[in-house]
Amino acid sequence: MFDANLRDLPKGYKFFAELKGCKEGCKIYRNGFRKDDVLFCEMMDEPTGTEELRDNPTIKIYKDDGKGFFFCKSWEDGEKLFSTLLVYSGSSDLTDFLPQEQHVLEKARIIKESLGL
Repeated sequence: MFDANLRDLPKGYKFFAELKGCKEGCKIYRNGFRKDDVLFCEMMDEPTGTEELRDNPTIKIYKDDGKGFFFCKSWEDGEKLFSTLLVYSGSSDLTDFLPQEQHVLEKARIIKESLGL
């Protein structure tokens, strides 16, 4: 599940998100990410249209090695909505991060550098 701030981002927007929950077996877990990781993502859908599209958008998640990505939907695991909880942290230019989330900003800086952004 994605938080409301993340779900409302415009198509093409690149951002960082913190993985607040990640149960073993979910798609994000199978791609090597774990709870408290920071992910670099891109919104693939417009926050308009049907309720399902607004509440269940697709995002592209870039792998930390810079060699790949995968797509994930908010309701990726169907009824198990809380198998994944992804929370918007800040934009790709490292703005919008909350002052109390400096540890997330530092992780985002490292990811940005490792991806060559």
